[in-house]
Amino acid sequence: MCSSDLNSYRKLFEFSQKLMAEYEVSSLLEQLMDVIIQVSNADKGFIVLIESGEPVVKVARNLRRETISDAVSHLSDSILAKVIEGKKALIVSDALSDAQFRNSLSVVNLRLTSVMCVPLLERGNLIGVIYVGNDHVAQLFDEPSLEVLTIFASQASLLIRNALLVNELQLDNKSLQERIERMRFGEILGASPVM
Repeated sequence: MCSSDLNSYRKLFEFSQKLMAEYEVSSLLEQLMDVIIQVSNADKGFIVLIESGEPVVKVARNLRRETISDAVSHLSDSILAKVIEGKKALIVSDALSDAQFRNSLSVVNLRLTSVMCVPLLERGNLIGVIYVGNDHVAQLFDEPSLEVLTIFASQASLLIRNALLVNELQLDNKSLQERIERMRFGEILGASPVM
């Protein structure tokens, strides 16, 4: 194992420890994306979650930790669809030369150079994907990069799922409290003969 791989795994461990108590979903996703971009040496990255059966871009960030506007227009729908359908990691080192994707309209229009896309799986269920891209021929992704990203994705799946569950519980709790308040208010009005 080379020192850059070891450094990537160390960052993953440190990141996981830091975010174990982070339950605010959007903050967790942004921090996760920033670390993934740094570790994978990508120019940009996206976290896409599956909501009601449809892929929704939740985070789109660049190397400078800035949010990318109009994120959907920066993604290759054919690469995304392949990973969502197959639930398997995909690396396209040189997209414009790749036999499978070079004729894809999104690859040609985006002038994609190098892409990695990995599924976020929780107990075999797809909850989303991590998609990173490079626009420079000098920084084409390789198999070791894909391996690191795949390991990040497996850890990220647990963190994301945990945050989503906590968020769901908080919403349920808030809804329940509102119902209790409405019922209590109704009982107060109905309990007084004068009223």
